[in-house]
Amino acid sequence: MEYELGSLLPEVIVILEALLAQAEQLGRKQVVRVRLNKHDHYWYFSDEEIGLRKKVNEQLQWLATKGWLRLQWQKREEGNLLEMIDLITEVAANVYELLGRVPLSTKKDALYRLLLFMMVGFFHSWQRPCHC
Repeated sequence: MEYELGSLLPEVIVILEALLAQAEQLGRKQVVRVRLNKHDHYWYFSDEEIGLRKKVNEQLQWLATKGWLRLQWQKREEGNLLEMIDLITEVAANVYELLGRVPLSTKKDALYRLLLFMMVGFFHSWQRPCHC
């Protein structure tokens, strides 16, 4: 099964957004990881939302089979309860595209180029003699 942004569960999007936010942190050299916990991901551990957990697992497993994520399951809970989700940073561009996001580095680069263009234009106009 293939998924698009519109068909991803909001809970899966929250996890993917958290992974991308970590990946964008300056100087980050560690693994980009979300640890599922009952406080931040109460819906995942809810006994009332077992069907939701199954759907979340299915979508995350789909992304893992594409090579975009690495899933780590709780001991003795393989296929049922996730402990951690790691982003494979080498293919993070695919997750950006799936979510319809532009990487922060791309935005910074575009801003830098715009500022440089504006500065060059300012200096060229400043150096022209005034014909008043």
